Amino acid sequence: MNVEHHEHRDVIEGLRQAGKGLTARAAEMEKIADAAKPLYDSLDDAQKRRFGMLLHAIAQMHGHHGHWGMHHDGRSDDHEDGEHSE
Repeated sequence: MNVEHHEHRDVIEGLRQAGKGLTARAAEMEKIADAAKPLYDSLDDAQKRRFGMLLHAIAQMHGHHGHWGMHHDGRSDDHEDGEHSE
């Protein structure tokens, strides 16, 4: 097998492995969300803001760029009017 063909296969295999990793991570996040929902639903608005800020801080420590529905200032992504306040 020539080197160029081998390199292409390695790139494709890398993409496949990355996809498998993302799939596994998505499943883990779903489990966490399912487990956390009853607690989150029992919180008042101030506690929900703190919970969101905590999750945001944890995500930043682990290098994630998502914010799980909360902004750094505690604003939620779910506004009843469908708009984000700035």
